[in-house]
Amino acid sequence: MPLIRGRRFGRHTKVMRSWRPNAGLQAAYLARLRAIIEGMAEQVERSVLATYAAHPPEFAQDAGPFMSPAMVARIRQLAEGGDPTLPGSPAPIDEMLSQGLIRRLPGYLSVRYGYEPGEIVYELTDEGETVARALITPAGRLKAVLANMRARWERRFEEAAPRLAKWFSAAVSTRSTKDLQRILKDGGFTVKFKMTPVMRDVLDATIGENVGLIRTIPQKYLGEVEGLVMRSVVRGRDLGLLAAELRKRYDLTEKRAALIAGDQNNKATSAITHARQADLGIREAVWMHSHGGRVPRPCHVEFDGQTYKVTKGLYDKEEKRWVFPGELIHCRCTGRPIIPGLSA
Repeated sequence: MPLIRGRRFGRHTKVMRSWRPNAGLQAAYLARLRAIIEGMAEQVERSVLATYAAHPPEFAQDAGPFMSPAMVARIRQLAEGGDPTLPGSPAPIDEMLSQGLIRRLPGYLSVRYGYEPGEIVYELTDEGETVARALITPAGRLKAVLANMRARWERRFEEAAPRLAKWFSAAVSTRSTKDLQRILKDGGFTVKFKMTPVMRDVLDATIGENVGLIRTIPQKYLGEVEGLVMRSVVRGRDLGLLAAELRKRYDLTEKRAALIAGDQNNKATSAITHARQADLGIREAVWMHSHGGRVPRPCHVEFDGQTYKVTKGLYDKEEKRWVFPGELIHCRCTGRPIIPGLSA
């Protein structure tokens, strides 16, 4: 009779070897994540450092005979991405012309109706853009650069995420299915798998979670970059220190990508393998603790050698829910499917 960590099973029962996440697939997935992260980090660092190093010229106070301090402030606000509408009750353009309000800003601002009824919108002319480039503060310049980078790279990750997630989920499904076939073949069973509704649900869920995690990469990275850049401006740090901080932020983003790759590889392999086992009518498996990691989960150490339902898992007291081997982050536990013996 099979014996696993002191537990005996029936004479004809077969406890198969453990399934394992594929390390090569995880490395390939991480390489694709790193490629797009590197492109983002290189462009962001180059643009930010070039902007940070530039010294904007001082604005000449006589740039325009009708440029009041309030209007100088307005042009700066427009240049730095502020609200394009002037405060106060909107008035028809003809009325403003008759009152001479527009003639106070010759050549610097243009005015048009907005999309809302009665809305007046002020925009910079070419001359106004020239003035604005001199007026805009270092912090404002950096905010504008980062806003541009955020829009560009969030869009690129948005476009790449579904393709990468679909490729990864399909690859995990193929590898996991072949691995399970080999495991069963070693025990004398030959099976063919089909795409079932349960498997489709598992793959869709895997793709959805992957897409969500990939999208968070530029959001988190660029948000952190903006924070450290603004703090650097306020504290007057030099360019070399900012460059070092940006490099550290990139390294942390790479580590996070590696964590995502490992976590998703383990979780997807676990979900797909258990769904396949359930489709075959395999009802139970033996939880195998990895005995790895510096801080193993006490619950999972206790789970080692325990039998669990492949459709339910075991109850994790720390998570306060039922879990499967490999499902939780950093979990490298696996399972050994149990093939019940036929009565003689």
